[in-house]
Amino acid sequence: MNFDFREKSEAKRVPETIQEYLKKRFKLRTSYLGDLMCFEHECISREKQIKQIRIFNPTLARKKGLAIKWNSDLEQHPEVLLFEGYTSNHGQIFIMDLGPR
Repeated sequence: MNFDFREKSEAKRVPETIQEYLKKRFKLRTSYLGDLMCFEHECISREKQIKQIRIFNPTLARKKGLAIKWNSDLEQHPEVLLFEGYTSNHGQIFIMDLGPR
């Protein structure tokens, strides 16, 4: 089963603000960041409203024959999850590097 963006999916391109953060923090190329996809959802952590973000590589998923269409798919295939973190309502960004590039 291959990942196809024309099929229904909640995955989306990584927002520009997050791409800039990753570029500066982890010294990543713009062309690489443009290929990544993410899942975002609102949640509460330590009584604060945040937006959780999980970033994965769809090319890596395709090479492994995986279809990552929903956030829950990353639970079953964490090997394609590269970064995870959150953004606050105040513009703070915190993202951890989880895997190989």
